[in-house]
Amino acid sequence: MWKQLNEEPTYNIRSVAYLTIYNAYQISAPRPGLTTTPAQTQALLARYNGTNDNAAKYGRELIGLYNVLENYNMLSRG
Repeated sequence: MWKQLNEEPTYNIRSVAYLTIYNAYQISAPRPGLTTTPAQTQALLARYNGTNDNAAKYGRELIGLYNVLENYNMLSRG
């Protein structure tokens, strides 16, 4: 599965929602939704890439981009 996620973009896009739900389960967080906290989101982004220090760094780096995209998404939901 990991090989397919890295080498097949179409498979990755189809699988990311399922993996995010599973990653929430792995870190004992609630299923992702509109009430997911920024800390939970950062932990999910990190868990998607593993459990080591590099994964945690990835979560810290990516949360900024997530926040920018979420600002635009929030406008379309309003």
